[in-house]
Amino acid sequence: MTTSFDLCVLGSGAVGQTVAYGGRKAGLSVVVLETQAPGGTCPNRGCDAKKPYVNAAGMMYRAGKLNAAGGGIDAASISWRDIAAYTKTFTNPVGELTTRDLLKAGVELIQGPPAFLGPDTVEIHGQPITAERFVLATGQTPRPLDVPGGELTINSDQLLDLDDLPPRVAFVGGGYVGMEFACAAAMAGHEVTIIATRDHVLAGFEPEVVAVMEAALPDLGAHGVRVIPNRRVGSVTQSDDGLTVHANDDEATALVTADLVVNTSGRVASVAGLNLDAAGIEVTSRGIAVDEHLRCPGNPRFWAGGDVADNGRPALIPTAVDDARVLAHNLFKAESEADLRTRSAAPHASVAFTTPPVASAGLTEEEARATYGEVHVVGGNLATKKFYRELGQPQAAYKFIFNADRYLVGAHYTGESADEVINLLGLALNQPGETHPLFNATLTYPSVSSALQTAFRKALLSLAD
Repeated sequence: MTTSFDLCVLGSGAVGQTVAYGGRKAGLSVVVLETQAPGGTCPNRGCDAKKPYVNAAGMMYRAGKLNAAGGGIDAASISWRDIAAYTKTFTNPVGELTTRDLLKAGVELIQGPPAFLGPDTVEIHGQPITAERFVLATGQTPRPLDVPGGELTINSDQLLDLDDLPPRVAFVGGGYVGMEFACAAAMAGHEVTIIATRDHVLAGFEPEVVAVMEAALPDLGAHGVRVIPNRRVGSVTQSDDGLTVHANDDEATALVTADLVVNTSGRVASVAGLNLDAAGIEVTSRGIAVDEHLRCPGNPRFWAGGDVADNGRPALIPTAVDDARVLAHNLFKAESEADLRTRSAAPHASVAFTTPPVASAGLTEEEARATYGEVHVVGGNLATKKFYRELGQPQAAYKFIFNADRYLVGAHYTGESADEVINLLGLALNQPGETHPLFNATLTYPSVSSALQTAFRKALLSLAD
């Protein structure tokens, strides 16, 4: 027997929950289908789940550097095992709490792998379900390491399931996930190697700012973080000495031998097994195809948002929340095509919680030149400034990008409190000159915010002549 709903949502993360609750508020019958633990990636195995690890690493790093500068701090040690146990006190309840809240709101939740049978029907546990509208919000999943021996590696989800780490750990991939866990593991005393496909890590952030962060890597923990650049993995083999990662060159060069190899080579749209072709849904290399309203062009019943959608924005919780707002409006409030909202094109801020962290808001220099043609770039190293010397921080730098009208269009920073100060800089984007709120605001002093404000004022005034 087929069960029918007004709305069927695939995925129970930030987008899925927002849409499901919005549907119930609008008086619709709603079912959520979830393959993994309810709650989505971030609280279960993503940005929230990693925070205790990167927080501990950052605290140790700051204390150690201040002590080395003569600050009189005897830095403690980090126990990966203890952090893992602490983290699980936050992650373990997520599924149960999410389930409780959905059911309380009158949303039906079915866990298991769904697959579409046609343009208006999905099947789960052999039960066909039809709906007037579908929202695809399944997020992303770790990209498999498709090389011989790739099955010997684990991904970041599985890393968070471990109770402890062995002495030697290698990460395949130098993006957000690999770099954040690599820094934390190094600060916990493990021997860490990163295998990166480019000449620097954290592609997408400004190279000059990343280089300042990279200068800290050899000094992290007892062994530092070793980066092997410009290499692609060809195979992984096992021996009595551990797991050896080989390059994909003609000699199958051995790059590193470790006790654990973590595949952090990227993430892909979580669409495997959904049989979206049967529903007429197009999937690109970046995810589910959507129009500017987050509607799927191939089937007017379908909408998609968040990490799984090819929406032209990075896979971040804040951008997913933006998508959720757009979807909720378009599905439940818009009365005509003219009322539909478009996906947000506002500048976004992002941060890699490395040690030290690297943050960005707005455009990179390359993007700014492509957009505006003429741009002004002002950057500098803050580590020599008195405030940073008082903190004992030897790595701190900024890069500001202005268009020809002296509007800030890109801000990039590495150093103390990067995750917080980038939000201030993000609010300063695309506003004029000396009337700029950041230029005129009275901020607390001494603080990271005031240090960046001073740098911003000097940069803006240097362009006045």
